[in-house]
Amino acid sequence: MLAFSLLGFVLLCILGPLHRLLGTEIAAIDLALVIVVYLATKTDDRSVLNSLRPAGAIDPAIVIAVLVIGYFCDLLGGGTKGLHAFSLSAVYLVGRLLSEHLYLSGVFPQIVVTFFAAIGSSLIVVLLRSITGSVPTVELMAMLAVQALVTGLFAPPMFRLLNWMDRRLAGQDNRRGTIRF
Repeated sequence: MLAFSLLGFVLLCILGPLHRLLGTEIAAIDLALVIVVYLATKTDDRSVLNSLRPAGAIDPAIVIAVLVIGYFCDLLGGGTKGLHAFSLSAVYLVGRLLSEHLYLSGVFPQIVVTFFAAIGSSLIVVLLRSITGSVPTVELMAMLAVQALVTGLFAPPMFRLLNWMDRRLAGQDNRRGTIRF
């Protein structure tokens, strides 16, 4: 789980400033959310993740990894501490409970599930921020919808990268370091 947390941290450190430099913050990809959706929905028997938990179970080590990824988002984003940690944990728990019923073997289901997870995570963040007095605007809601769409479209290649990494960690991949797309 440390590897997934470190991957989330490295990607956030690289892509956060890159979005600011390129001026693409409106359509930024929520990489942490993609990692969390992958962790929640991964059900392949050859996965290192499934060697840690029985079918349908919520593994405390993965919950801690999700909390760490959320903390990295909070730390690097400069927002309210614990906000993303809570929203990503909620996405993980709901995704894990639904993972036995979700079909994610194709590109389209991965896009759809990640899109709705991004919408759910965004709504949790907006609701929690509205409690502290931050009023959501129409522009903010439109930006969150665009971000959810871009995150959903970016999910399949990221899922493939995470799957490759997962199999390498489990020792199941014997293709000498190639990433198959």
